[in-house]
Amino acid sequence: MTPPIRPERSRPIEQFQTNRRQQALGQAAPSATSWTTLYTCPKKYMAYGRVFIVNAGVGAASTYRVAIRGGGAALTTKHYIVYDRPIDTDDDHHSVELTLAEDDIVAVYAGDLNLAFNFIGYTEPQDRP
Repeated sequence: MTPPIRPERSRPIEQFQTNRRQQALGQAAPSATSWTTLYTCPKKYMAYGRVFIVNAGVGAASTYRVAIRGGGAALTTKHYIVYDRPIDTDDDHHSVELTLAEDDIVAVYAGDLNLAFNFIGYTEPQDRP
């Protein structure tokens, strides 16, 4: 027969889950047609979150790109996860969910000067054997 789980044994798990506070890990308003680093995951950590893309509504519709440069590699087409996706004026609900390993870089590209990018999430240490 398995012994019952005692409340004092489950507290560390509950405490770990409540320590996952989401915060702004990266913010950028890049120059038009220029790749910009939004976030670099620190060594020995993983990051979980969502990139939000907002069109400031000053001009017309635009496009954007999002890439994950695994391990900090130089940008190539294999890193694109979103490529030239259209976003309308005053549209603020585009988002991309991400899980990153150490040294991974989130890079963003705006079709014009009116886009802003935010990476909201949390980090936690990687499990090492």
